[in-house]
Amino acid sequence: EIVDSAPPSAIELSGIDCRNKLWDPVPTAPRAINTLKAQAINLGKTKVFVRSIEPHPAPISINCWSALVARGLAY
Repeated sequence: EIVDSAPPSAIELSGIDCRNKLWDPVPTAPRAINTLKAQAINLGKTKVFVRSIEPHPAPISINCWSALVARGLAY
């Protein structure tokens, strides 16, 4: 199925994989996406379109040594 735009019920979400302690594993894209999917499920959404995965610009501000952010649309 090809669609030109997101459904009206779509919402923008982000999921973060955070390295909080020095011995925690380095953040990965799959874990950031899993966090994004979990947030979508908690909101009753069944599908997620991942738009981007990028390093968090200021991980210290969210109490992380490093972090990846997955952004997407849930619908």
